[in-house]
Order: sequence, then structure tokens, then C-alpha cells
Amino acid sequence: MADSPAPIIAYYNGFDSRGKWAEWLRRAANGFDVRVWPGEDVSKARYAVVWAPPPEFFRQATRAQAVLNLGAGVEHLLGISEIPAHVPIIRLSDAGMAEQMCEYALCVALRILRDMDVYEQDRSAGRWRPRAPRAKHELAIGVLGLGVLGARVADHLSSHGFAVSGWSSSRKNLTSITCEVGGTGFDAILTRSELLINLLPLTSETRGILDRSTFEKLRPGAVVVNLARGGHLSEGDLVAALDSGRLRGAYLDVTEKEPLPAGHPFWTHPKVFLTPHVAAQTLPHLAIEQVVANIGRLERGEQPLNVIDRTRQY
Repeated sequence: MADSPAPIIAYYNGFDSRGKWAEWLRRAANGFDVRVWPGEDVSKARYAVVWAPPPEFFRQATRAQAVLNLGAGVEHLLGISEIPAHVPIIRLSDAGMAEQMCEYALCVALRILRDMDVYEQDRSAGRWRPRAPRAKHELAIGVLGLGVLGARVADHLSSHGFAVSGWSSSRKNLTSITCEVGGTGFDAILTRSELLINLLPLTSETRGILDRSTFEKLRPGAVVVNLARGGHLSEGDLVAALDSGRLRGAYLDVTEKEPLPAGHPFWTHPKVFLTPHVAAQTLPHLAIEQVVANIGRLERGEQPLNVIDRTRQY
């Protein structure tokens, strides 16, 4: 009797132009038939492994029993009606991103603590103006979002001696971190923060959360850092707050449109530090390892890890 055909994995990654991720997936998912879309037939695929797929992908991969996302953010998948409600969407957890995010946040915190941004402005203006030093515990940092990445960042900054508070939609208990929750807690963390770092998931509740109202509650001269999604930020409100002096500066790793369009004010604004969505990049071998491990759990009839709650949107 002929052997049964290998189960099919449908793969799409718009950023994998050289097919390296696809090849790594083929090697790791031994015993599976990995088919790259577009170009190969994915109509009988049992699993879909994707990053930012178009709806057309799921109009062909209609038999997929689970969608495994090659990233932590899943907002682009939640908007695709072609994914049936009963099909689980599984995100990555960390995959090397937490350590990179901690490094980025620490770099910003040290830069603000040592007034490097101010000295850059002084240099441009021809001013020689030493400033008094501060201890790390004097810089109050607020972290919005205490999930896998946010909790690691908050703990990392605290371990270096910074005064760190965190806010999340549900109660969290973290050693050495003052944890806030709810509307009152949100306002409390803003009023004490000189450096605000956003690591929230992008949902209908958090879209536009970095707006004029938020900026006005921060300590005067605060710095805003957005490491989550561009949709969290009201870009016009940010420019206005920077121009008025309400905010000292902004560090942005994400924007509403990526790549940032030519002529956008962020390119030239003297108080904006911009990076091209590189604060925490997925490490391929760790990502593929997680994906294949979860496929193994599904094959054995076990509950996969990191299934998102569609009601909560993360």
C-alpha cells in the first residue's frame, strides 16, 4: 500500500524575498510538504505559516486548521474575514525579540539620563553648557503594556537602577515594578513618568492611545518612546506637543505607514529619533523552532502555546 502523502504547510512571507525562511521551515518541519504561496497549490494545506498575508491567501488555503504567525503582533490577521472564527491564530512569543527590545529601551533611557539629546542640540547651536548629573533612580520611567516584551523591558530597566512603573489592562504583579491597572492607574503612571515607553498590543482600545490627552498628563518635558505599532500614535498630536515644548522628544521605531513616506515631518524634526522598525527583529531559527513545536502539539492533539484571544485581540 502506498504511503500517505505528507501533510501540507502553506507558507507566505512577503518579506522573505530570497526564500531563506521557507528553506529553514522545510528543514525544520521534516515530514511535511512546505508549499510557498503564490506559485504552489495550498488548497489542501493543514497549517498556514504566515507573515502579513493578503486575504487571497486564505481564499486558497481554506483547509488550514491553524494559522501560525511569524511575529508577535497579529492585528493584520484579525482584519481578515477569510480566516474562520474556529481556526486558532497562534503568535510568536519572544523569539529573541525581548533581549533586543531591552537593549533599545536601555539605550534610550541612558541617552535621556545623560542628556545626550540636549547636548546634540547645544552643539548645533554652538552652546557649551554642562548639565548637572542625575542618578538613575531619579529618572521615572513608565512602561505601557506588561506582556512578554513589556514585562522584560520593565524588569531590565529596573535592574539597572531606574525607577520603573508599568501599566496593563489586567492586573500584573512584578517584582520591583510598580504595576498599575485601569483608567485611574493609567493616569497615575502618566503623571509620574518622564520617559514613557509604549509596548501595548494594537487593538481597537489602544489605537491612538498616544495622543494629546496622554501627552498633557505626562510630566512637562517628558520623552515618548513607541516600540509597538504606528497605530498607537497620533502623529499630528505628537508634532504639536514637540513644537510647543510640552514634550522633550520622541523615539519612534514604528510609524503608521512603513516605510515612512518622503516629506513626512518625522524625517527632519529635530526632536524625533527614528529607526526603521528594528528595535526587536525576529530571529529566524527561534521563530521557526516555535512554529514547528506548535505544529507538533497540534499533530499530537495537544493545546498549542500562544493562541490569541480574538475578543481581546491579542
